[in-house]
Formats: sequence, C-alpha cells, structure tokens
Amino acid sequence: MLVNSIEGVYIFENLTHHDERGYFREWSKKSSQLKLQLDVNFCQFNLSKSNLGTLRGLHFAPIEVNQFKIITCASGKVLDTILDLRKNSKTFLDHFQIELSEDSGISVLISPGLAHGFQSISNGSVMVYGITDEYNPKSEQSINPLDKDLNITWPISNPIISKKDLCAQNLDSYLNSLAL
Repeated sequence: MLVNSIEGVYIFENLTHHDERGYFREWSKKSSQLKLQLDVNFCQFNLSKSNLGTLRGLHFAPIEVNQFKIITCASGKVLDTILDLRKNSKTFLDHFQIELSEDSGISVLISPGLAHGFQSISNGSVMVYGITDEYNPKSEQSINPLDKDLNITWPISNPIISKKDLCAQNLDSYLNSLAL
C-alpha cells in the first residue's frame, strides 16, 4: 500500500497478471480491507467516461451516512483529488492528489467525511467506483472544485465541468454550515 498525507485514504497497488492476451487485474479484495481493520461492503458500482479536461467533483456524502468509496481508473489517466472535510481531523481541509491510470493499476479507498473529485488528463478516461451506500440525491453534497480557497491546482485550465459542480457551494458556505 502506498502512503498518502490524509488518514482514511488507502492506496492499493493492484496485482496485475499479464500474458499474450493482455492482462487481468484484481481491483478490490476483501482481505486487503480486513488487513486495515475495515469491514466495508460495496452495494453499488458506477462507471464514468470523461473527455480530456473534464473536471468532476468534489462530491461527498455527509459523514453520518458512513459511505466508503473505492475508485480506480480503468482506462486513460486522471488526477484524482481527495479533500478532508472531517472537522476533528488533523488534516481538516487538506487535500491529497494522485495520478491514476490504466497502467498504474492503483485503486484508492476513501473513508467517510472525505470529498472526492478528479480531472481527466487524457481523452476517454474511464473511472470505476464502488460505494457502500446506494446513491441518494438527497444526501449528496459537493463543493465547487474551482473555489480558490481550496488551493487545489488542476492540471488543465478552463475545464469541462457540469453546471451542477460549477454551482456547488463554496468552501465558506460549507464551513458556515458546520457552525450550525
């Protein structure tokens, strides 16, 4: 497992078997999660395909939903970003970035209370997600990934971004909601 700067983010280098047909990769194993003393059960799997420059996120469920997420890049290349929104965490509001690609074989397991987003840095990047709580639009939250107060550097300026993500709350609004 690779090291990162935020507790609750686990990075796995997945075993890949190559032969004349191509390759087979183990994406996620229960035994790896149990070694970390995590007993998580993924109940929904999603796939997204993104054009070069597409920016998705920063999405999260409220911490009380207790949603874990595991992600991998099945094709192409992305800059994956995780933002710590756990107000009692020593890395509160810090972010961590890692390049994920089909070639790297890396998967990232993200704990509750962390926001996730990525920017496609190749055309046709395919991301695969597993989540432990089915998608519920009533509990979905997001922070505008372009908010300058986040100090996140995205590799491609003028991204392709959904109106929903562009109109998401800024960091100040989110912080004000925590004070309630």
